Parts: sequence; C-alpha cells; structure tokens
Amino acid sequence: MKRPLRNRSPLRGPVRSSVLQGLLLIARGRPEGLQCFAATPDGFLSALAPWLAFLLVGLLLMLLRQPTVSGITLILLSFCALLLPSVLSHALAAAWTRRPFWLRYATAVIWCEWLVIVAYAVSLMLVTALLQLGVPADVAGLVFLALVALYWLWLHWFLAWRGLALGAGRAALLVLAVVVATGVLCALVQLLPPHVGLFTMPGGGSIRLSALPGAGQVT
Repeated sequence: MKRPLRNRSPLRGPVRSSVLQGLLLIARGRPEGLQCFAATPDGFLSALAPWLAFLLVGLLLMLLRQPTVSGITLILLSFCALLLPSVLSHALAAAWTRRPFWLRYATAVIWCEWLVIVAYAVSLMLVTALLQLGVPADVAGLVFLALVALYWLWLHWFLAWRGLALGAGRAALLVLAVVVATGVLCALVQLLPPHVGLFTMPGGGSIRLSALPGAGQVT
C-alpha cells in the first residue's frame, strides 16, 4: 500500500519564515530553502504584491508620460507571464496528485523571480566586460541571453523538482509547458493588434546591445 501523499513531502524540519534566507538557499541549489516560504494564500499574495506594485507604477508612469496601446499591452503581457507558471503548475499538480505541495511551490516561484533579476544583472556585468575586451556585440549578446535563459530554466526546474516532489522528467515537462505557453502568449501579442514586438519598447524604440559600454556606436 502506498503511503499517503502528505507523508511524502520533500520538506522536512520546522518551517522558517525568512524569505531572504530562502532565496539565498535556493540560489545555491539548497532545497531546504523552500521551507522559508509560507504555504498559505496570504503568503502567495505577499509574494505577488511587490511585482504588482511595480506593474502598477509602470502603468501609472506610462499613462502620465506617453500613453500607448503598445505600452499597456506590454504591461498586461508581463502580468500574464508572471502568473502563467502558477496557473499551469496548479493544473499539472492536480493531475499528478501534488496539489498539497502546490501553494508553497507557487509562492516560492513568485519570490524566486527576483533571483532571475540578480542573474540578469550579473550576466550584464559579465557581458559588459566581454565587450570591453573586444568581443563582438553579437557574440556577447548571445552569451548574455544564454546565461539568463539557462539560469531561468534551471531555477524553475529545480523548484518544480523539489517543491512539487516530482521526478526530474516531470519537472522538465512542467518547465517546457511554461516555456511553450509563454511563447504562444508572446506570439499572439505579436500577431494581433497592436503587433507588439518582443524587443520593441513603447514609442517605437528598441533594445540593442551596442548601447552598452564598450560596444561602440549606439544604434
């Protein structure tokens, strides 16, 4: 007879409440960091609150400066992308009988998006150093994208693997589902009016690596 699911939780020991401690542990691949995140609706909403505040501030600033349909679309896209892993993982957790673990996992995923920003900043500094050494901007750009993407993939796989007590294959399948769904969402945004490009900023500008220090002329 199989043991009840509640006895198979990947988390052991007393639950801690330090989000920062949890982030530092997970950044180093330590699964006990999951214990630092509350498995409650309030904990999940607390994780969402800073991101929602940033989106609302961004929306307000855009409306005050130069309201555009493209800008509003990008903000809505960011909101959907933020919630997408939680929505998909909830469906898969139910299908895989991992629903008791989902709330803590979803809370951890939202908080751990801050680690991606740290990885982004570290990768940007590394790429800037490469540009200063004369590495072509295109090559440095690929390095930058690869570093950030690989870290994001590993982070979400690790959280699914340990947070939902999945096998490595199912954890990878969950991450793949998030990637595919995000790709479909971005494709729809590009195909439907106002046809917002992934790298297009509101107002028609674009992000180019040549604008970084050491990359040469700004384009």
